[in-house]
Amino acid sequence: MKLLCSLALAGVVSLGAECVVEAADAQMILHCSSVMLHPAKLKVLGQTYTLSATTLMDGTINDEIGINEDPASAHYRSTYLMFIDPVFPDEPVPLYCDMDIADPGDSNWNGISDFFEVDHAVTAAKSAGEVYFDDGADVYTGTVDMTWDRDAGSAVGTCTLRLRIPDFGIDMTFKHAFEVLDYRGTLSYVVAGTNIHCTVNLQRQGQEGSLKGPWELQRIDTDELSFDAVSWAKESGAEIQWYSSIDMEYNLYRGGTRTNYFGVLATEDGMPETPATAEYQIYEVHIFDPNDSDGDKIPDLSDDSLPPKPPTLTLLAVDKKLKLRIQGEVGRRVYVEQSSLLTFQNVTALPALTLTNETQEVELEWPTQATSFWRARVE
Repeated sequence: MKLLCSLALAGVVSLGAECVVEAADAQMILHCSSVMLHPAKLKVLGQTYTLSATTLMDGTINDEIGINEDPASAHYRSTYLMFIDPVFPDEPVPLYCDMDIADPGDSNWNGISDFFEVDHAVTAAKSAGEVYFDDGADVYTGTVDMTWDRDAGSAVGTCTLRLRIPDFGIDMTFKHAFEVLDYRGTLSYVVAGTNIHCTVNLQRQGQEGSLKGPWELQRIDTDELSFDAVSWAKESGAEIQWYSSIDMEYNLYRGGTRTNYFGVLATEDGMPETPATAEYQIYEVHIFDPNDSDGDKIPDLSDDSLPPKPPTLTLLAVDKKLKLRIQGEVGRRVYVEQSSLLTFQNVTALPALTLTNETQEVELEWPTQATSFWRARVE
């Protein structure tokens, strides 16, 4: 954090001190916890079968594998696999699926699975699940086995899905395209007391897309931040409306590297450009802040240390000698600049100094201009 104080001499003219807290940038990563599994077709003996995914109860296909909301399930994700038999093309069979997606690990130790990071490849990663078909009289069970592949740099990969339902003699392997929603960019912020005014500017990785908008955070302590409800615009102009941390009862927390923060953002509709709602609702957010102005190993984003006090400048003119008296916090680095213009377009920088006393004096050259201005910046 930097503070600025200005002083002028024309005879002697004083200007009030001005305090400026500079903006800082942190890296922000946002990815949807859902996976897009696009429909796949399989031709068997001249007949074409289709398998699609949806989380919408009316059967509208939205390609989503979402978070499993059943606490009793052994699997973290779920969807409906809509199976279309060509004999009954207008009667898709809903197969409820408890499943997992692949977990290839976290090769760069940033707290994000490589599955969701576009810059990491996913190669022959395995996962499995169970399917259930309720015909109204009985419930039939089956299994799914999946192999996931995605090239580094691409948001789109291939999921080879084997569906088996023994009671119906089904053993079919579909080849689906899948997508991950991975956004990255900057969180620009300015700290004002316990309030943190942010601007989010994210670009989708591996595909066209963006998310942009303001975000207001509040420091609870150095390890925890709350946030307000907000809307961010997508590249289409549609807006995602995020819940607040109070709505979610979940904040942003400082992570294990001590320079990172993690949390969850939730929305009613993560695809506002489509007519469907209640889809793609959960996103994971990660913030990495390298800024540490006071060197206390707490990032500026959540640091509760106060900014340095603005220095006080006094001009002393005695016997054609001119001195600048600087009063400020001991240990702060002070940078003094001189200009003949109030706008400080033409600046002469004096040698920087570190305050070893609360009051220090710097000898100045007597100005030759009709008017001279000085300002000091402290860090």
